[in-house]
Amino acid sequence: MISSTQKFQVVDKDVKVIRKKVKNMCLRVRPPHGDVEVTVPLDKSYEEVKSFILAKQLWIEKHQERLKKYARQEELLFAGGDKLLFLGKELSLKVIASERVPRVTVDEAFLNFHIDPLMPRSHREVLLDDFYRKELKKRIVDLLEKWTKIMEISPRVIDIKKLKSKWGSCKPEDRRICLNLALIKLSEGCLEYVFVHEMVHLFVANHGPRFYALMDRYLPEWRKWKEQLKHYPLGYF
Repeated sequence: MISSTQKFQVVDKDVKVIRKKVKNMCLRVRPPHGDVEVTVPLDKSYEEVKSFILAKQLWIEKHQERLKKYARQEELLFAGGDKLLFLGKELSLKVIASERVPRVTVDEAFLNFHIDPLMPRSHREVLLDDFYRKELKKRIVDLLEKWTKIMEISPRVIDIKKLKSKWGSCKPEDRRICLNLALIKLSEGCLEYVFVHEMVHLFVANHGPRFYALMDRYLPEWRKWKEQLKHYPLGYF
């Protein structure tokens, strides 16, 4: 239970300090604006908390800069030059005038929108989401074929949704997995890690020792991909 919440000024940063019954101090940089938040044990003094935050200054600045790199999709103009992520690469959006059915293609450096240049922004956003969904579905089919053979279990349903706070979820009792549409923006290793993570939940509902034992068994390098996920501020996708 939270005991208290305070605001500290450390150097030039406002820091939200949450005191609660925990053993260690935990620092977070929250999207979308890079707000700094630290959870601390009830008995920590102001000076101890300040020293902890000061020691993490470079880490804080690094993560705040990373957040600035990504723009929320709803803030994009979907015009030429916008930066978009696809399979872990940052590509530039290019508008190619076309009178045919609108479509999106990919090359080495660009996501190409073949559209009427007068197409409204809202229609361009739908076009991109449809492209992302189609590409993610293709990769899910491949992952499903691979991992159902290895794990000898399969979900009954796989949903794709725009999730705000998680990359995926699983309801073991329904054998239902949900994956975040934004996964198509990440590297294929990250996508596979999230997929396997949710598949393992078909065996184990929680994150106890058996869950991690199965992760080690099926995807020994999972920790590398979990760490890479930290480079992507979920709140911005």
